[in-house]
Amino acid sequence: MKKQLIPIFIAMTALPAAAWAQKTAPAKDTAIRGATIEVIQSYKPVVKQAPKPEFVPSLPPADTSRAPLTYDVPQQTLYFTYHSIPLRPLALGRDTLANPFPSYVKLGGGNLSTLYLDAGIAALKGRNYETAIHLHHISQQGDMDHQKTSLTGGEAEGTLHTNKLVWNAGVGLNLYHYNLYSQIDGNNYHPETDMNIIRLNIGARNAAPTAAGIDYHPEINAYYASGEFSEVNIGFDIPFTKAIDSSLDVALGLNGAFSRIKYGDIGNGINNNIFQLRPGLTYHKNGFYGHVFLSPTIGSDYNKTNVYLLPDILASYTLRNSHFTIKAGWQALLHQNRFEQLFMKNQFFAFNNYDFVSFHMQTRSDEVFAGVESNIGNHLVFSGRVSWWAYQNLPLMINAYGRPSQFEVMYDPSVNAISLQANLRYQVSNSFAIGVSGTWFSYSKKSDDRVWNEPNVRLRADLLFKPIPDLTITAYSSVLDGMYTRDGAGNEVKLKGILDIGGGAEYQIIPRLSAFIQVNNLLNNHYERWLGYQSYGINVYGGLRLKF
Repeated sequence: MKKQLIPIFIAMTALPAAAWAQKTAPAKDTAIRGATIEVIQSYKPVVKQAPKPEFVPSLPPADTSRAPLTYDVPQQTLYFTYHSIPLRPLALGRDTLANPFPSYVKLGGGNLSTLYLDAGIAALKGRNYETAIHLHHISQQGDMDHQKTSLTGGEAEGTLHTNKLVWNAGVGLNLYHYNLYSQIDGNNYHPETDMNIIRLNIGARNAAPTAAGIDYHPEINAYYASGEFSEVNIGFDIPFTKAIDSSLDVALGLNGAFSRIKYGDIGNGINNNIFQLRPGLTYHKNGFYGHVFLSPTIGSDYNKTNVYLLPDILASYTLRNSHFTIKAGWQALLHQNRFEQLFMKNQFFAFNNYDFVSFHMQTRSDEVFAGVESNIGNHLVFSGRVSWWAYQNLPLMINAYGRPSQFEVMYDPSVNAISLQANLRYQVSNSFAIGVSGTWFSYSKKSDDRVWNEPNVRLRADLLFKPIPDLTITAYSSVLDGMYTRDGAGNEVKLKGILDIGGGAEYQIIPRLSAFIQVNNLLNNHYERWLGYQSYGINVYGGLRLKF
């Protein structure tokens, strides 16, 4: 730019001097030649690249809850908002940047004899395939006799892209080690048991609609669980969708799950099967979305077979020029109540519970709901939902009569409830986020005195904060309340409410290495999710994360 100004400056200073000389010189007939000043500059157009959001690739935080004390929290939806500047000509191009550290390993330890491992490997990929491997382990030992648990596992999945199909497959292995450490019955029955679960799945989906305009995504999955019980499950899902026009789609699905449960070496086990046909329609236009599926379903458990018609009806409308959405619907489901599903809810029910196999039942649930969801500004989102529930054969777990350190499963034939769900989340890029959610249940009908061991109140809050780019701080809080059970003599007992607060931090020392610390149950509350089984109390562990 400076080189460009020099000839202009010389020309501007020379012109006044020439004019002055002309005035002082004698007049004479002199022809002044015409002159042209040409300014030449080498110019290379440069288009400013649009800024990209800074993502921190990381697998979700490891589940640090103790296996015997886990409880279900309703799935929450995270919302992310990113506003990019408009794309300009010549700014479009293939992004060839590669993540310099696609894999990591975390190692740590702490009180309660905690040993922690978390590793992710994502470097095995090519032009038409990618893979992901996750390995994890956590073991702890509390202050009470026989109070110890451990979870070791690994998952691997891969995707292969071809011209017509996108294939995906996965395998997983989880090894649980736990024991009965309750002292409420005053005996010395504290067996240790291993629970092993192997999972496999494979599926494919068409990369582009077929010549007939049909999309499909078949998938097969299987798992084998061994322990006090053994269970084999094979499931499949074959959905097809065809677009009639830009607004209307027709769908047809076929799915099923076939299980066989056996207790130890006793008997031949029982079958637990579901087979379903799922035809339906989907319509979307001018802010309206709706679908109607009516699914004939056959369910068989123990020694009986039932036929159901399960509706799945949804209608939603988004107001024009806004994100405010109103929705309502009716959804009915049939639950297998597999051993693996109930084990993940309460790991103690399996001991000496042959009746679970002898009187196993499936559960039908119906939810009629209405709700809203929207945002306020660019960073705040919220949603709410009111539901009416009807359950047939709802499985409930209570302390066994005469042996309260163990649990038995009972089925309530008819339960009705009303629930209210609310979610609120505020997020600014990836530097700050805070969210709260809650679910409240009111049971209006039940066959027994209580809906045993089911919380009436569930609250959850989480926080993420990055005061500086190299430091990430997280926190959480969980509340459960309104739980009733029976003791070994059959008397009603109200469990104390649960308040669990914790958090963590991670600081990046150098690009490849960071240090982390995690604190669980900060208030050191020895709460009981299941009667007789106290939580571990405060747990602090930390370590290092290496990226490679």
